[in-house]
Amino acid sequence: MIIRTPAAGPVDALRNPVLALLLALACVIGLLSQAAYAQEQTWKINVKNADLEEFVAQVAEITAKTIVVAPQLKGKVTVVSSANLDQAGVYTLFLSVLRTHGYTAVQSGSTIRVEQQAKGKQNPGVSGGLGSIGNDELVTRVIAAQNVESTELMKILRPLIPQYGHIAAVAQPNVIIITDHADNIKRLMGIVNQIDVTDQEEVVLVPMKHAWVGNIVTLLEQVAPEQLGRNGKGPQRIRLIANERNNSLVMSGKQSPINEIMKLIETLDRPATSAGSTQVFKLEHADAVATAEIINGLVG
Repeated sequence: MIIRTPAAGPVDALRNPVLALLLALACVIGLLSQAAYAQEQTWKINVKNADLEEFVAQVAEITAKTIVVAPQLKGKVTVVSSANLDQAGVYTLFLSVLRTHGYTAVQSGSTIRVEQQAKGKQNPGVSGGLGSIGNDELVTRVIAAQNVESTELMKILRPLIPQYGHIAAVAQPNVIIITDHADNIKRLMGIVNQIDVTDQEEVVLVPMKHAWVGNIVTLLEQVAPEQLGRNGKGPQRIRLIANERNNSLVMSGKQSPINEIMKLIETLDRPATSAGSTQVFKLEHADAVATAEIINGLVG
């Protein structure tokens, strides 16, 4: 037996708090169900020799996005897909198809403009982060250089940017501006992170135990003039300063070449073994000439 209950009108619902609460919960559940259905809904895109404009219109309907198409948009599209795609997947497929045909999608507020890649770089979306941007979207990224001059970075990165892209260097505040597809910009940022590093030089003080520091510096510069000389260049260069006041050597450079020179200094800083060796002593207080005469008298 089925007992039908008369439907409650709006006045009855307002008078009954429990009934009003149940109606509100029913509305919320209905809205959540619709949202879940929209998220779970998928599409399988298979088109052959379809007009590019029709493909754009189909994507706009599926993704619920407002897409403005440039008048020059022409071409035929063939897409074969065996996988079901959600809205995000359909939009990613859309961007890939545009890129293949020489077009790009430019985000402008809530509207997406489809333009030729050569023109799209003039008005791309400026991105501070690329995490939420599709790989095939044309964007502009400003990258700050901390340790390398922006002009030097531009010379390195320019060959890696396609013709429709753009790169520029700004001396102050030492940044580079790149317009390209998001996936290539991510690759370029990885290269910048590897290049834009500090030299990490260190300063080491080495006291001499037996040899005179002036002699050690002369010997080292003769052994490796390109690395230790005054005109030395390159990442392996080490600057040598003879501190004659306390007979010590000051070295400035990168850690690896400094360690190699330290081993050479240990070999050179040895006590004299031959009877006829000559050593130089720096006097701090006495007169050198008078001291030499006294020593010569004692030796004689």
